[in-house]
Amino acid sequence: MRLPKPYDLVVFDLSGVLVRVVDSWADGHARAGVAGDPPDDPRFEERRGELSERRQRGEIGAEEYCHLVADVSGGVYGPHEVAMIHRAWLIDEYPGVGDVVDAVHAADVETAILTNTDAWHWHAQLVDEAEADRYASVRRIRHHFPSYVLGAIKPERAVFEAVMETTGFKERRILYFDDSERHVDASLDVGWGGVRIDPSGDPAKQMLFELNRRMVTLGQRGT
Repeated sequence: MRLPKPYDLVVFDLSGVLVRVVDSWADGHARAGVAGDPPDDPRFEERRGELSERRQRGEIGAEEYCHLVADVSGGVYGPHEVAMIHRAWLIDEYPGVGDVVDAVHAADVETAILTNTDAWHWHAQLVDEAEADRYASVRRIRHHFPSYVLGAIKPERAVFEAVMETTGFKERRILYFDDSERHVDASLDVGWGGVRIDPSGDPAKQMLFELNRRMVTLGQRGT
């Protein structure tokens, strides 16, 4: 006999959970091959963070973001260099995440993405045919909730409520993986089963362990 499912929906963050990204702005600068050194003024990182939040909310597009970041860089960057760094931000899927997605679907549980992102990064991971192989597992996930479309970002309650309203699944029936402790805490506050993933370890292994421990995958079939 088949045991009752403990969850109806597993929700994944992208960066740091399914997809590897750069460690920092300086790492992105280096990976993009931009000449010179990144700004060392802490005010630059503060302003860039503010602009990044606006970008993820959909208040500004990625192109405008690149111009505005260049403006606050003290002459270190032009918009083209910022765009190079922004495009270099995404690296690839973590090994084994395809097994995670397949295991959840095999257990007859729905999947969703809930991520703070913008149109550029979303297009690269979910739409661009040239990137289809690099993000093949991500593209098998069925429900999509990018922040720039929602007009809100994690850890705001509105994003979690949007997932429940759209999918129809209740709080206690949702399992959530994120690399941010703040975001996990916010998910727990709304009643989800939030689990923090450590991107410096093996994210796929961590998720499979948690799925098995919570009887989402292994243990679904009894006698």
